[in-house]
Amino acid sequence: MSDKTAKALKEFSQCYDNNEYARGLKQANKFLKQHPEEAEAIAWKAIFLQFTKKPKDAVTTISEALRKNMKSAKIWKLQGIIMREQSDYTKALQSFTMAYRLDSKDDNILLEICNLHLYERNKKLFLQNSYNLLSSSKSSSAVVRYAVALHLDGRTKNAIDWLNTYEINFMPPISEDETLFRNELFLYHSTLYIEAGMYDECIKYLEKNQPLIRDAVSVNEKLATCYVKLGKKEEALKAIRSLIDYYPENGDYFTLLQELLAPDEFMHELTELKGKSRYAQVRILELLDINDPNYRDFLKEYMVPYLVKGAPSLFTTLSELSPEKLEVAKEVADSAPTETDNFPITSIPIVKLFDASVFLAKDDLESALESVESAIKHTPTCLESRTLKLRILRKMGRIEEAMKTGQELAEYDPNDRNSSTLYTNAALRNGKLKTAYEASLPFSIDSEHNPRLLLTQYNDFHVRAADCAYRAKDYKQSAGFYSDVVRHFSDFRKSQYNYLSWGMRHVHALYDMLKWADELPKHKMLARGLLGLLKIHFLNKAENPIEKNKDLQNVALQATFSEDPAVLAYAAIYYSLMNEPLPCLKCLKKCQGPWKFAAIQAAEKVMSNLQKVESNGQKKKIPEIVKEVAQEAYILEEGQIKANYAEAKSFLEKLALARGMFLVAQSEQEAANAKQLLLDAVKSCEYNYKQALDAYTVANNEMNDAEFAKKIEDEIHVKHPQYQVVFEYEKGDLPKIDEEQLND
Repeated sequence: MSDKTAKALKEFSQCYDNNEYARGLKQANKFLKQHPEEAEAIAWKAIFLQFTKKPKDAVTTISEALRKNMKSAKIWKLQGIIMREQSDYTKALQSFTMAYRLDSKDDNILLEICNLHLYERNKKLFLQNSYNLLSSSKSSSAVVRYAVALHLDGRTKNAIDWLNTYEINFMPPISEDETLFRNELFLYHSTLYIEAGMYDECIKYLEKNQPLIRDAVSVNEKLATCYVKLGKKEEALKAIRSLIDYYPENGDYFTLLQELLAPDEFMHELTELKGKSRYAQVRILELLDINDPNYRDFLKEYMVPYLVKGAPSLFTTLSELSPEKLEVAKEVADSAPTETDNFPITSIPIVKLFDASVFLAKDDLESALESVESAIKHTPTCLESRTLKLRILRKMGRIEEAMKTGQELAEYDPNDRNSSTLYTNAALRNGKLKTAYEASLPFSIDSEHNPRLLLTQYNDFHVRAADCAYRAKDYKQSAGFYSDVVRHFSDFRKSQYNYLSWGMRHVHALYDMLKWADELPKHKMLARGLLGLLKIHFLNKAENPIEKNKDLQNVALQATFSEDPAVLAYAAIYYSLMNEPLPCLKCLKKCQGPWKFAAIQAAEKVMSNLQKVESNGQKKKIPEIVKEVAQEAYILEEGQIKANYAEAKSFLEKLALARGMFLVAQSEQEAANAKQLLLDAVKSCEYNYKQALDAYTVANNEMNDAEFAKKIEDEIHVKHPQYQVVFEYEKGDLPKIDEEQLND
């Protein structure tokens, strides 16, 4: 390599380090005019293209560089950076691995490999590479990374021992730069002690290092946990009281208190704390016997001040009380205006609102509506009354009226986000997609006054809009919205990568983030997105066969990590249609509640296929692992399917059963049986509006039978004339999502 080339490459590196990407691109182009075959210079050009928002050109250019020199560690490393920036973490890992094989002395490459393994939760490889990095670098980050690797691999006590060794022998001297690092490290170290059940050791550790830990609240939380676990009552009480003084409305602190004390002691403690904690007051109301002579007086003492203030949130705080206690609370609310001196007339609507909320909780919708109408008549400008009215109307199935109420809400206070959201949701339930979109725009404008609704994580809007389009058989629009939701969660997961290196100096926060990220697959919004896509894919199986549908395979795989019963049921059905017994049965095993009846259909089909007689007259042997899972899922009994369909008695159970029967049906008669079951359920069972709409949608969409759907609609109207299950669909002329803008 000539001196001129070496100098140029050094300048490119400096431009990259200083974030001078435009300047670097200009210099690279100038150099390549004279030296077009210099592979490393081409690679640097690719990097600058990536960071000047030309990702496609970057990929093409880095590929050209590799074709010219496949043995350059630098080029492989730069390709890894490009792939990492484009969130193609699989290819990034491959690139960094190749770079490390060619240059095992570059710790930065090994660091990237470690981060990628941590991101993918490849715990064994993360541990191995963390150890390799530790062997060449004794930095605090490398030390902590190895401890995290041991912890994630289930070797918590080893992680504790390792950190003890580091803190005793190698901890850097105290400085301003090290203060935050020590705070985070000590909190993480104490967390390891608690997870290992080493409570005495944790207490000693925290007491020793408490002067160096800035987060006093976290210290007291951990001490309180340890004292409770050890049964050290007095110490625990002291720590918990300190926490309650700091944050008197934290229910977790009261849970710790309850673990420690006998019921009468806990009640006494709550009574002592009621003066400074609303939560303590509500807990007393929950625990105190309704027949206690002091119950009504205590309830009045709590409720009346909030009624006088006109606090709409009063019912929310009492909503967990038993139905009997709520009835007493209603009596207290009703008597407050007559028993309380100088009760303000402006607070009367709140009393009516409380009454309506109690009726709503008891599912007495007519009485609830009557009470809320009375509140509106008294004070038309009380938005909370109209908000509750909308909820009641929606639950009653009077959707057009709900939408009208939502519109009134939005008009009364155009700047209120909650009112706008309620109006939007009512519009979507009524099939008004475009109206809903336009109503949401004022609350989704960026700093440059551009609409960002479809470019940001408005998962609630996306899911509801997808449901709206799905009911109207606009499957293309619906799939787009459901895909947005799934992609949003994918983006959430991807975003954690940027913090993995940073997090080793903030390890306590990093650990919390990792736990949060691991919980994402269980999120209810992601579940709704996956469920919607599964349904649509099943509907399109004639055009895009299930066995050849790569998108469906990916969705089904994500669905197996869910804990949502509906998602698991549809995933089980998918794997049964693919004749894959093991994932089908594993989904069934996790599936609970009414949806299990849908999954059982899938299990029955896949197990029947396994037990069919072959041409030689011998039954197929069920693989042991399949048999084991099947038995755990309670569908095998002495080698036979155990599926008692007569057990499906409720509307939801019969609806799920009908869904499963239809999707796995192999004959017209089986499909007809599924339809008949659905019709019988609508005729004979009790159901609410949401369930009725679901039944109609199953008939109209999943069974794709308009005539049968009309029968379902008619039967619903016989039982519930007010339910609106058919509406006019207002297709939204919505802008398409700009992928590059979204990635930015």
